[in-house]
Amino acid sequence: EFDQFVAFARSKRVALIGVQLPFYAKILDGLNGSPDAGIWREFESVDWQQRHLAAPGVTFFDFADVAEYRDKPQYFSDSLDPDARVVADVTRRILADPRVRAILPDAK
Repeated sequence: EFDQFVAFARSKRVALIGVQLPFYAKILDGLNGSPDAGIWREFESVDWQQRHLAAPGVTFFDFADVAEYRDKPQYFSDSLDPDARVVADVTRRILADPRVRAILPDAK
């Protein structure tokens, strides 16, 4: 299904940019350690990311485990959601990436 979505987007000349925002440590540790979070482990696997997220037409940024945020609760509005400072930092990093600059040359 994902491959069909990517092909459809490409046929419409739509650039796909995916972003995984940072997680707070206890959420990330819970996902990594839970037997019920199999979909997370599949998503995080190198094999899945190479098959789906490395496809032509897909630009993906995985900020799930960013060291400067993961253990600092002051950067999260709750256990799951990073605050505006983190989102702004992630946005700056994405816009500075050459792959995104090629897609969105006027983005600042």
